[in-house]
Amino acid sequence: MLEITEITEAIFRAIDQVNLQLAKEKLEKSEDAILTGKSGKLDSLGLINFIVAVEEELEEASGMSISLTTQTPGFRKNHPFTSVRTLAEYINVHFHELAN
Repeated sequence: MLEITEITEAIFRAIDQVNLQLAKEKLEKSEDAILTGKSGKLDSLGLINFIVAVEEELEEASGMSISLTTQTPGFRKNHPFTSVRTLAEYINVHFHELAN
């Protein structure tokens, strides 16, 4: 199982991939970086690309296929894609469920 630091590093690698596609504002490689919402830099298509990149990086790091869009209780109300930190914490807590 991946540790939270390894999860965060995988997210940062995904940010590097997505930043190559972004024309204007780039995503910050920081745990506090806002991904979605009023201050977020990802539109709906950018978010989809980011999710795919994160899933690929996590699969490469863990050897397990992971879906970040699998809905768990409270997912819609408090989706984990607000910031790098909230996403890393979500993946860390739900890693076993996401891997199945």
